Amino acid sequence: MPNTFMAVAMDLPDNGSPFGSIHPRDKDDVATRLVAGSLNVAYGRNIAFQGPFPLSLVRSEQNHVVLTYPNDQKLHVTEQGSFQVCCTAPCNISEPTPSPSWTWTPIISHQHPAITIDTRACINSGGKAEMIRYAWSLTPCEFKKCSVYNDQGFPAPPFVLPVSDMKL
Repeated sequence: MPNTFMAVAMDLPDNGSPFGSIHPRDKDDVATRLVAGSLNVAYGRNIAFQGPFPLSLVRSEQNHVVLTYPNDQKLHVTEQGSFQVCCTAPCNISEPTPSPSWTWTPIISHQHPAITIDTRACINSGGKAEMIRYAWSLTPCEFKKCSVYNDQGFPAPPFVLPVSDMKL
């Protein structure tokens, strides 16, 4: 939809809130993200307002998957455990975490603008990486500790994306 935006706040959980976890007490970070979105979308200011989102997911010769992000946002990788791989099609994206179809997979390297994740477990099980999902759980990370941010501190949003057969 044109002229709309979303502020990602999955990295701001407040499970101890007396108002329930859906009402975190940290309103300042949410407000900062909403203001950035409104300045960009409603007022046309050229400022970042969203976290990084991958442009492509491609298998490498080493049976890893390389996620390439846009060059306009510097990546900050802070934690290693938010990616999952599905090794056998069809991949049911609605399966909860953990599930038999989706396996946690670590980041093995990152250098702007790419993150490489280890999908050799798929080869070991006789399959290949079909889809990758990121931050696909009820509370995907602790307070401000998701795996991927941009240099403005905006977290990458959750996603489920197919892996391309093109080799790097």
